[in-house]
Amino acid sequence: MALGKAIVSTAVGELPGWLSDDAGLIVPPSDPPALGAAIERLLADAALRVRLGARARARFLELGAEHVVRPRLEALIEELLGRAPSVGPAPDQAAERPAAAM
Repeated sequence: MALGKAIVSTAVGELPGWLSDDAGLIVPPSDPPALGAAIERLLADAALRVRLGARARARFLELGAEHVVRPRLEALIEELLGRAPSVGPAPDQAAERPAAAM
């Protein structure tokens, strides 16, 4: 979602809510044929990929997910690289992040 790419997901957990409003394709869990059909649909329709990707990115930003997902991804990347996580936001991101609630 963050990268503005079309998403195919199963209908489990919170994902269907995140992908509402035409932000992705949702298939039933444990249904490989439905998953394959959704992927084939995206492969065959460039306009659909672009529309879903743009809506997914907009939905990601609407939900404020960047402030939740980005720090987690940064910490995971640092861990995988064997480095200690950095402290605080990058200088160019500091002004964009909301203050933490007390």
